[in-house]
Amino acid sequence: GMFKSKDVGKFWETASTGLSALNVGRLAVDPWNPDVVYAAPAYINIPSGIQKTSDGAKTWTAKNKGLDPLTAMWIELDRSNPATAYTIVWGGGIYRTYNGGDDWEKASDGLPGLNGYCVVHGEADPKVWLAGLDGSGLYRLDEGADRWVESKKGLTASSIWHLAQDPNDGNAWLAGAPEAGLFKSTDGAKSWRKVTKGLMVSDIYRVVYHPKKPGVVYLGSKSAAGNGPGGGVFRSTDGGESWAPDNAGLPSLNVQDLAVTSTGLIYVGTDSGLFYKQD
Repeated sequence: GMFKSKDVGKFWETASTGLSALNVGRLAVDPWNPDVVYAAPAYINIPSGIQKTSDGAKTWTAKNKGLDPLTAMWIELDRSNPATAYTIVWGGGIYRTYNGGDDWEKASDGLPGLNGYCVVHGEADPKVWLAGLDGSGLYRLDEGADRWVESKKGLTASSIWHLAQDPNDGNAWLAGAPEAGLFKSTDGAKSWRKVTKGLMVSDIYRVVYHPKKPGVVYLGSKSAAGNGPGGGVFRSTDGGESWAPDNAGLPSLNVQDLAVTSTGLIYVGTDSGLFYKQD
């Protein structure tokens, strides 16, 4: 289910009233109003669609008009206009809303497949959206365009799990992939190259730039040997060119999610629970 903390994670309270399913894998918070939050199951076999709260997670309401099927893997808000959002639905492609989820429309023109993991809005360059697909690589949608176009020159990964843009450099992107590792672009996601220095993993679940420290990036990964050496959290201080493990205090190195707050708190979700520390 859903839980909420008011003290940076020391104590939690349930916040699941109205949720149609208790499996939640992705949240998106309205940057203009933190009481407005969207939730997606992010599980292929959980057809609960998009849930929304407008009262700080006291109650939730389904927002699925126009979505088909309801296996939403991701939800991302437009930073310049949070009433606009994109979701990627397993088996259905990408959908878009202009009215806060009240209505969804298909927005998959140009995509070669209908399965994917993420659709991400540029942070330094909000005119760009990138979509990480399953088996079809990476596609982009520029402001004013109505078709997604291939954006995977140099990308050797067939699937992309996560994408992040440097908040201080609109040309810099990082892409995490299953089994293929990490890739970096320095030309606005037009071309990519693999990054390996310091990394001992190939399954990259999350990549997050520090919002206040230029050049600092965190990634969450899974060890190829289950909970063996090589997985967990890695930290970079040069924009993702080189990495070092940052796992002190983590009992599990299977990292499922990762977030960095504006105050420098690092939250890590693992198969052993949630952990946090100050950067």
